[in-house]
Amino acid sequence: MHQQNKMSESKGKSTWKVTGPKDAHQLPSRYYYDASLHREELDRIVYPGWHMVCHKNEIPEVGDYVLLDICGQSVVVIRTADDEISGFHNVCQHRGSLLLAAPRGKVNRTIRCRNHAWCYGLDGALRSAPAAREVEGFDRSRYSLKRVLVEEVMHCVFVNMDLDVGSLEESIPGAAELMAERIPDLADMQLISENSYEVAANWKIVIENAIEGYHFKLTDMGPYHQQLIEHIDCKEYDLTACGKFWVYQGHRGERLTEAYGKPVGDEPFQTEWFFNMQIWPMTTLFTFPYVDFFGTFNLMPLGPEKTRVGFNYYHPDREVSEVTKACIEFQTNLLGPEDIALNELQQRGMRSFGYDAGPYMVNEAQKDWSEHLLHHFHALIHDAMAG
Repeated sequence: MHQQNKMSESKGKSTWKVTGPKDAHQLPSRYYYDASLHREELDRIVYPGWHMVCHKNEIPEVGDYVLLDICGQSVVVIRTADDEISGFHNVCQHRGSLLLAAPRGKVNRTIRCRNHAWCYGLDGALRSAPAAREVEGFDRSRYSLKRVLVEEVMHCVFVNMDLDVGSLEESIPGAAELMAERIPDLADMQLISENSYEVAANWKIVIENAIEGYHFKLTDMGPYHQQLIEHIDCKEYDLTACGKFWVYQGHRGERLTEAYGKPVGDEPFQTEWFFNMQIWPMTTLFTFPYVDFFGTFNLMPLGPEKTRVGFNYYHPDREVSEVTKACIEFQTNLLGPEDIALNELQQRGMRSFGYDAGPYMVNEAQKDWSEHLLHHFHALIHDAMAG
């Protein structure tokens, strides 16, 4: 037992150094299970980070709202005018009760607390509080809802609880133009499907296994990853770091007559690319070749070794093709479970006394399998944790 304690302690001494990927090792394993590091990540990465809440078309009318739980912090985005969306902490300023419980809905002119009937306008200002006139010196203006930053980027609504952070759009220059090129109907999308599930793995593992192509032809993940590869020209697979966002994409392979188990006909589709754009810290916007959807892949840590993974699918206002339906089914029930198994297997290994940090497999000449995006992601983690 004494030897085990010594081995466990040795895993906690290593740190990540800011060097080039060819000279570096990956984040030490304790970054994937240590409770104190997890709490620090919440304070330095998650809480002050930009998080996507919804597509703008999910809240088309005044009073429409959507909630987002950011690791125990409930925020609400609500349309306050035809051309205006606001965001607030979803909590009453009287006794701290949550105001809205349904994940999405509509309110008429006021948000009313069910506890003591304090009522707030759509602008967050306190409109009324029972018996307030009898309380000497009571000043309604002091008890408005606390705001969060809201920014609409690429027709998606993002929030940030750090009121002093800079603009999201300015921090990801070029992202909107690339997204418009890959997903031309982005402005007209409507939510058609959403699902979420829990993965027994650290949130960083879920991201890391998506941002490298090294495992594409080598992994024993299962038949559905091999099936996905048939839709992509892996030799032209590209992974590009662009600061606070990064892209991994590949053009479709030879024109298929069948995709995701369905015949490919003359149905419209968004792009001929397997396209993924990830925005720091944990939002991914994506689409697949031959399909007519735009998808979002959002992560939220539930603890050091548990992550909620949410998928939303959006579609233009036209009939959904059978190929598109099949791809959503493929992603949800076939490809997704293979990803979960891989992530959870890796998470279990992070606690092994036999492992701490492995090397990056980097080859600029063959970006289709290189792990340079993994190093870029770890550098962002390091910078955030170092303040």
